Amino acid sequence: MRHAVALCTIALAVLLATVAGARAESICDSLPTDVFKGVAVVTAFRYMPDRSLDYSPNYAVTLTRSGEAPFSALPPGHSQPTDNGYGRQMLYQVDCAIDQDTVFTVANLERQDDVTVLIEYVFNGRSIFTHGNTMRPGGIVKLSAAHGLAQR
Repeated sequence: MRHAVALCTIALAVLLATVAGARAESICDSLPTDVFKGVAVVTAFRYMPDRSLDYSPNYAVTLTRSGEAPFSALPPGHSQPTDNGYGRQMLYQVDCAIDQDTVFTVANLERQDDVTVLIEYVFNGRSIFTHGNTMRPGGIVKLSAAHGLAQR
């Protein structure tokens, strides 16, 4: 009997460790009714021939929410969330109840250089996650706030 209890305890511990280590596809997979609003800091750079960094590559960011300027002034109450002088700020929102997500569509408009774009998510005044992508010239990538927050 003691062996059966020990085996069940070990099996339960392994199952819990497996579930705890799994990452959700979306923050809504684990918290389906929460709303997340915060500031996203978008930073882009490219490597110059001498391996120095150029923080002003030719790139564009658009959002899924129509009618909103990507890099608009932050509303009152939002302070500077980061010391990154090269980052540009925009708001993101994930509302799981109505299946709303902020998806950043990033395009590399450089003719011959790769561009790396990083999006840092700030929630309640602290940085919680950064994700991004390096794109070839002409490349386009979509970065989802819900997916990014799920990885935190």
